[in-house]
Amino acid sequence: MPEFTAYTDGSCLGNPGPGGWAVILLRSARRNDPHSQEKSGSVPHTTNNRMELQAAIEAMALVPEGSSIEIITDSNYVKQGITTWVHGWKRNGWRTSKKTPVKNREQWIELDRLRQQRKVGWKWVKGHASNKWNNRADALARHESGRASRLEPEQKTAVQLPGAPTMTAYLSTWCSGNAAPGGWGVVIVSDDDDLADKVLERWGCESLPSSNKVVLQAAINALDLVSEGSNLTVSTSSDYLVKGMNLWIHNWKRNGWRTRSGGEVKFRELWIALDELDRRRQVNWHQDKTGTSNQWNERAMSLARLAIERAKDGHTGTVGGQQC
Repeated sequence: MPEFTAYTDGSCLGNPGPGGWAVILLRSARRNDPHSQEKSGSVPHTTNNRMELQAAIEAMALVPEGSSIEIITDSNYVKQGITTWVHGWKRNGWRTSKKTPVKNREQWIELDRLRQQRKVGWKWVKGHASNKWNNRADALARHESGRASRLEPEQKTAVQLPGAPTMTAYLSTWCSGNAAPGGWGVVIVSDDDDLADKVLERWGCESLPSSNKVVLQAAINALDLVSEGSNLTVSTSSDYLVKGMNLWIHNWKRNGWRTRSGGEVKFRELWIALDELDRRRQVNWHQDKTGTSNQWNERAMSLARLAIERAKDGHTGTVGGQQC
């Protein structure tokens, strides 16, 4: 029996049109356990097949490499594509038997890459029938399609996983000039009563930084501090970070990490690292626009300044952290 079972579904209003995808992930030994993990997202203009593919991609990204998972889908396009057609496409350089480019090529390549890193079984079920988990995935995907009609860019939502740790990460950065080191500080506080006294801290600095590079390093370190599967809210004043993770990153990935104008995404390697960490945690990216300070924001800022002081002594990169 596989370690995980995932029910996936996609939806599109108009086809093409606003679309949504959804994943219900269960540990196979607890298929009747109500504590399932749910993840969903939306795209303002897409197709049904793209949403079915995205759901399968997201399902595999939720489980560790090397693990076994059964993916249950009501899409023959996905099941036949990944179990049968993909082999010929790859031999033909991602072209069909008619020598035309495979539609949705980038998604198929990503799905195939993830599949090779896991033990994956595929099962087709009839949609809109009696399977409660398939129906739940369908309901979530259709809800996201409705949301997509009111959204300009793609957005992803993270649904809290019951029983997993719930935490808030406060990020602060400090850059005194383009030619001076930039510091960042991270403070992570548990929202669970039984872990209320547990605080995680990390700080570091970058030589010759930009403020955007510094905040990306802070975010990477914040996610690295918490275990996979954790529920985490990242609180930051950075519009660049929040829009990047909630909106821009989806198009970047579809375009091979290139911007709409065709240029390479700046700090590409950092965005890739952050995306990989984000996939394995339930992260809500929140921009604090109020400017309201609390003890944790202030502590994170103190750590960022500490990192700069340490940099003056010749230390760069991640220079410290503690758990208290």
